[in-house]
Amino acid sequence: MINNRLLLIFLIYIPLSYPIVGKKIKITNYKPILEKCDLQRTGIRSFLRNNVAMKLLVNNETLKTEMIKAKSIQCEPRNIFELKKDIAKSYYAKLLFVTSSTPYPRHNDGLLQFSSKIKGAVLSSDLCPTKRGLYKRFFEKTFKAFSNKKQPIPIVFAISGNWLRFHEKDFNYLLEQEKLNKIKITWANHSYTHPYPKRSRSKKQLEQFFLTYGKPLNKEIFGTEKLLIKKDQLPSIFFRFPGLVSSRARILRLQRYGLIALGSNSWLAKNDKVKNGSLILIHGNGNELHGIRKYNKLLHHQHTKIKNNQFNFFDIYDAIKLSKKVKSY
Repeated sequence: MINNRLLLIFLIYIPLSYPIVGKKIKITNYKPILEKCDLQRTGIRSFLRNNVAMKLLVNNETLKTEMIKAKSIQCEPRNIFELKKDIAKSYYAKLLFVTSSTPYPRHNDGLLQFSSKIKGAVLSSDLCPTKRGLYKRFFEKTFKAFSNKKQPIPIVFAISGNWLRFHEKDFNYLLEQEKLNKIKITWANHSYTHPYPKRSRSKKQLEQFFLTYGKPLNKEIFGTEKLLIKKDQLPSIFFRFPGLVSSRARILRLQRYGLIALGSNSWLAKNDKVKNGSLILIHGNGNELHGIRKYNKLLHHQHTKIKNNQFNFFDIYDAIKLSKKVKSY
């Protein structure tokens, strides 16, 4: 006969250790595409959602994505050069091709900052795989600092697949805050596995690690996109490389997948300064508490400006439109 205490431990242990995946929505035949769908939209993915043919589209002007039934729109296949010609004057084309042009720095390539005329910054939080729970004090401090604002606080969450699989409660917490109109979420892709060395390494060794380990890039990208869609969420066009380490080949691969590399000129844990137009990077997943402390100091320092509407967190799409020239390096 099984000991009752051991049985209780066994029953408690299973749901805590088993990865969380979508149950109701089945995604199959997931493929990258480049299609001209109309004057306003570009198709970047096709897939079956519960056996219904779907497409993931990008609005060439707003830069936002949408999922629609494939039968509801007519699209024409394009290669990357034809697409560039078709949408040359759009915000999407400018962003897609400027951020994937030369030079190709190994560290922190892509979209880094916005116009200095913006009175504030864009806030992004990385959700790398971790055993720690979501650092909710970060949100509490942010809500308190902007308590006089009626609009939700826009945050770009760079989410990894392996964080989402094992943090269902934290993920649902974020969705709940959005339902309560406290935050406005943009889901950036932060790879699926987000490999990270257990032992400290030199900068050169660390860069090589990020370029070597993990799944092939297409699986790192599409795996996380599919998980978000299973959760009835929209993947955006933004992808943040683990460690912000990339290469020319990977940047150009992103381009062919219709994605924008997302870097940062204000990684707070590395003591980068925040100024108007900054793209702030912190870890709301509980990693890098030094960055959270720097963030708390930022809120304290900007208290008067926040109160007087002279410092705000901007929606990334609005920040791009307010920037006459997107600075990528």
